Amino acid sequence: MKEHTIKNRLTTVFLSVFIAISVSAQQKQSTCSGSLTAANKEYEAGRFSQCVEILKPCIENLSAEVQFEAYRLMALSYINQNENEKTHEAIVNLLRHKPDYRDFPYFDPLEFTKLLAKYDVWALLEMGMKGGMNFNTVRPIKNYSVTGSPAEFSPGTGYQAGFVAEYFFRKNISVDAEFLYEGLNYGRKATNVSGWSQEFTEKLNYFNIPVTGRYYFYRWNALQFAAELGMQMQLFNATNSNIILKNNITGENVQNTIEQSKQRSSTLYYALAGLAVKYKLGGGNLCLNARYAYGFSNIVNADKRYDDLDFILANQYVDSDISFNPLYISLGYQFPLQGLYVVKLSKK
Repeated sequence: MKEHTIKNRLTTVFLSVFIAISVSAQQKQSTCSGSLTAANKEYEAGRFSQCVEILKPCIENLSAEVQFEAYRLMALSYINQNENEKTHEAIVNLLRHKPDYRDFPYFDPLEFTKLLAKYDVWALLEMGMKGGMNFNTVRPIKNYSVTGSPAEFSPGTGYQAGFVAEYFFRKNISVDAEFLYEGLNYGRKATNVSGWSQEFTEKLNYFNIPVTGRYYFYRWNALQFAAELGMQMQLFNATNSNIILKNNITGENVQNTIEQSKQRSSTLYYALAGLAVKYKLGGGNLCLNARYAYGFSNIVNADKRYDDLDFILANQYVDSDISFNPLYISLGYQFPLQGLYVVKLSKK
């Protein structure tokens, strides 16, 4: 019985506190509903300290869409009162709430416009998606052949698509991390394998995790240009191979397919170098990226090379050791996370 009474009392206390907080918030919102208009009248009348006093207790209760206007009025008022430190604080808050204010300003005094121009504003984190195509070339490491015949490798086109996150340490220095799903293709041809021509093609799928450092070396209006260096790791997912044998004398064709997952390395590593171009569009950035990858790893699992002897003997084919050097061309869109902006006085 006592326990039930205690629970009822606690419930009553919590409800009372919740109601009190809700009523207080509603009263503040009601009190502050006309604060921006009232503060603007005080500012226009030259009563700058009164303008600030009206805004101070209400600014956090204003909607996000108009908070920047309150900080703007506070900054202008502090300028007229020669309060440099408070002016700086108000400008920082203004630009955090509306980072593009300098691009679309109100009719501000010239002194204020010049002061705003001294600040750099950039997003701390951008998120987005990208997709595109790749051109994969093969770098032979060691040739293996049942008959000792030479072979040539041909490039193939593929695709990639996934997610992007870019974190900015400074306005012009960032780290870009991505998670992509990609397909890489290539071919291998041998013209004389015991009197047969041999054409082998393979399609591989990987989960790709590239990480690059970016340096934005040039900006012009809505355009930004960046150079990048980094590494990427590919995690093997699936493969499908096709081989066509053609008799050089009779013209007879034989075609077979094979799944070679066991004969492929599970993890590949690459060095990356590239260029990125961003164009400000809407609330984010359209990003065109060209990136070259130099593979360090053998795509073939050498320990499993001869596991499928039936296929090797029937087709006179065995995997050679190779690495990939793909060129990636991608187009994506990145948008800054709201509220995560850095505002600093420029060193210029």
